[in-house]
Amino acid sequence: MHRLVFRVEVRSDLRDAFEWYERRRPGLGREFILEVERALFAACERPLAARRVAADVRRVLLRRFPYKAYYLVENDAVVVLLISHSSRRPGGWKRRL
Repeated sequence: MHRLVFRVEVRSDLRDAFEWYERRRPGLGREFILEVERALFAACERPLAARRVAADVRRVLLRRFPYKAYYLVENDAVVVLLISHSSRRPGGWKRRL
C-alpha cells in the first residue's frame, strides 16, 4: 500500500471544509473528514485505478460530499495536491496545480 502525503495547502482546504460542515450540523464536519479518509485510503490501495485528468494527475470523487481529491503517484506515495468542491470554479483546480 502506498503512503499518503499532503501538500501544505490541502490541510487548509480540509480545515475550511470541516469548519463549514460543522457549522451546518455538529458532527457533519467529522463525517466529511471520514469520507475524505475513505477515498484517499482507497487511492493508496489502488493508486492507478482513479481517473487520470491531466498528465500524471488523478482524481477521486467523494461519495457523500460534492468534493474531489486530486493526486499524483510518486514512487511509493500518493501525493494529495488539492481537495476541491465540485461546483466551485470548474477547471480552477488546474491553476492551483
